[in-house]
Amino acid sequence: GLGTAIIKLIPDYRQEGPIALDRLLSTAVVIVLAAGCVVSAVFFLAADSLAAIYAVPEFSVLLRVSALLVAFDGLLNLGVAVVQGFQRVKELAVIGLYAKAATVPVIFGMTLAWGLLGAVIAGTVAMALNLAIYNRSVRLILAGEQIRVSLRHFDRRAAFRMLRVALPLFAAFLVLRPALLFQSSFLALELGYADLGLFRVAHSLYRMVLFLPAALSVPLLPAISEIYFAYPRDR
Repeated sequence: GLGTAIIKLIPDYRQEGPIALDRLLSTAVVIVLAAGCVVSAVFFLAADSLAAIYAVPEFSVLLRVSALLVAFDGLLNLGVAVVQGFQRVKELAVIGLYAKAATVPVIFGMTLAWGLLGAVIAGTVAMALNLAIYNRSVRLILAGEQIRVSLRHFDRRAAFRMLRVALPLFAAFLVLRPALLFQSSFLALELGYADLGLFRVAHSLYRMVLFLPAALSVPLLPAISEIYFAYPRDR
């Protein structure tokens, strides 16, 4: 939920000037890095125990590789939120095309070459490529707005405001994700991994038809936030 909080708060902090935006984004980077490192370490250390639960020894290797994705994924989502929060919608679309053009060959090549392990490694490489592509655009935006993000610029007030927006989304995540994990685990252990694979393919196809609402939400959220903060609160 932190990305949504950033998108919502950028218009408000933008009215206060570059220093306020600097505090907001610096605080977000600190939170993402701290949480990402902790979660990555926990998953890395718990890989063998989780593999034992699913009775698949190879799962521990895959999980340890995937643990590297957590911090990358958090920073990538933060970069996307920054571009979206400043309403660079066309730029966000172009960046997305570049990112997909760079990562799709990596995913196909590594998956065909090394199978399941290649798919997991490809996910890590693709995440790093996406992060590098979005990082360039974010740096240009920050330079244009005269913002200098630093880990030393952590601000408690900005952290509290971000978490106040993000925590309800995080609470929904805590309810939904364990349910989805139980669903996948039940299908894998009771029906088999082949049936679970078929279910995941069907679920992916179902999500493809939801591209229109997802696309509309990209420009709407920052635009509505800007309108909200532009008018007095009593209206």
